[in-house]
Amino acid sequence: MVALPEWLSYLSSLQKLYIVDCNRLLHLPTEEAMRRLTQLKTLEIYDCPNLEDNERSTIDHIPFVDIQDSGRPDWSDFKDED
Repeated sequence: MVALPEWLSYLSSLQKLYIVDCNRLLHLPTEEAMRRLTQLKTLEIYDCPNLEDNERSTIDHIPFVDIQDSGRPDWSDFKDED
């Protein structure tokens, strides 16, 4: 996959998004689509070496963004919050 689909913007309740190990990923959805994710507070991207630098403008409204060229997220973040 070289681009995340535009329909991602329909996940309006999404609060955290982790993108890991996407070697072919070049593009995020458009800025307009990303702005529809009004509840998105955390975006973490790991080991996606081909993601283009100009994609950062599409995510500058997200409160917490972490982009790492390598590594993995802290999997404890995925614990169910009852």
